[in-house]
Amino acid sequence: MSTTTLIRPPAPSGVDHTPAFGEMLAELLPLIGVIAVAGPPVVLLAVPLVLGVLLLAGPFAVVATLVVVVALLASAVLVAVTGAIAVTRYGLVQFHAHREGHAHSGAPAPQLVAIESRHGAA
Repeated sequence: MSTTTLIRPPAPSGVDHTPAFGEMLAELLPLIGVIAVAGPPVVLLAVPLVLGVLLLAGPFAVVATLVVVVALLASAVLVAVTGAIAVTRYGLVQFHAHREGHAHSGAPAPQLVAIESRHGAA
């Protein structure tokens, strides 16, 4: 059997109280007004970013154009197939109605008559 020891609460930290919003703002305001004079010129940071964006703009435009063209072609094919199905069904109904109209016209249907050949069977 093992014994367990009581867990002691953590030692108090160096901060005794949570600072109020006004105190945090008072510490932050001097940092906002700092003018950067020791850093690199803005041109050294901005030019590579602008060049990178310009280098990526062309391929992005090509890919976007291809996506739009493929979407338009797919929708055109879908519309064409839907139209073809609708026209085919309409045409079959019209063809069926046309055949029914001629089937009962009362005219005798032509009949084929077998004719014997002049040449004898070998």
